[in-house]
Amino acid sequence: MMIGRSQRRAAGKSAREGRALGLRYLATFFAIGAFISATFAVMPPAGPEAVGAFIPLIVALAYVLLGIWKGIRFVVAGSIIAALTLGGFFYLHQHFLLWMAVVGGGALALAGLWLRKA
Repeated sequence: MMIGRSQRRAAGKSAREGRALGLRYLATFFAIGAFISATFAVMPPAGPEAVGAFIPLIVALAYVLLGIWKGIRFVVAGSIIAALTLGGFFYLHQHFLLWMAVVGGGALALAGLWLRKA
């Protein structure tokens, strides 16, 4: 919060503009949470593997959507995460949760390092 406040001041934005932006982020967070909850209510997961695949696919979608606006690296990172998630879900049933631990953590960490260089 302190970093955000100092960045807002440095950019010359008023406290009102900062609060409005903060409320937009909060509303976005709650909208995504409501969407995920509604999806689980309408289509209950068949098991822990389905939940373990759904959440990373949402993250991959977020990367791709951000990439449409910010650059191709995000699209590539999101597509790779989605492909690895789906591959593990359909082909590695016995080891899916271990696979997702590696893919979810490792791919996001590597994507972060790759995007940092941009």
